[in-house]
Amino acid sequence: MIQFYISVIFIGIILVVISFVLILYDRKKAYDYSKGVDNKKAELLVVIKDAEEMIEELNSISGYILDNMDSKSNELKDTLISADEKIKEIKLVAAEQSEHIKNEHIKNETIKASSDNKNNGNCREVIGIQAIQLKNFTEEFNTLRNAKPKVRAVGGSRYREVISLSESGLGETEIAKKLNIGKGEIQLILGMSMENGTVKV
Repeated sequence: MIQFYISVIFIGIILVVISFVLILYDRKKAYDYSKGVDNKKAELLVVIKDAEEMIEELNSISGYILDNMDSKSNELKDTLISADEKIKEIKLVAAEQSEHIKNEHIKNETIKASSDNKNNGNCREVIGIQAIQLKNFTEEFNTLRNAKPKVRAVGGSRYREVISLSESGLGETEIAKKLNIGKGEIQLILGMSMENGTVKV
């Protein structure tokens, strides 16, 4: 019976020791948990502090970006306004140059037309003078042709000069240039001289 009690007491002591050990283990676990919580809390505070600093930096950067965006937007507006003014100036200059070129073209056309008219007038004058000379020569030629054959007197200093130059060895073109008369007239005078055989001057 005593052994039974001793066994019960021994088992009770063992149970008390086990309970004490479990209590110590639970306290240690609770302490470790509490310490871990404190560490996590400290880490969380550090993270929160870093996050607050980052938020402040982001706020300052965003403020800087907004300020720069406003200044850049104003600069862009000024640039666009300046570009519009330059485009207007270029258009005005282009319009003036186009008008100037147009006026120059009209002026050149007018000068050309007046020059053509002048040239046409000069040509008409030359043709008129030659026509008068040819008419005079034709009249004189008809007069000479109606005169006595073989003994025709050719009047006029021009005809005498033609005959004289021809006898001196000059050709028709040279005589025409020298006397400033038509080559056809020279040919007629020389032909008439050949026809008559002898020309009395």
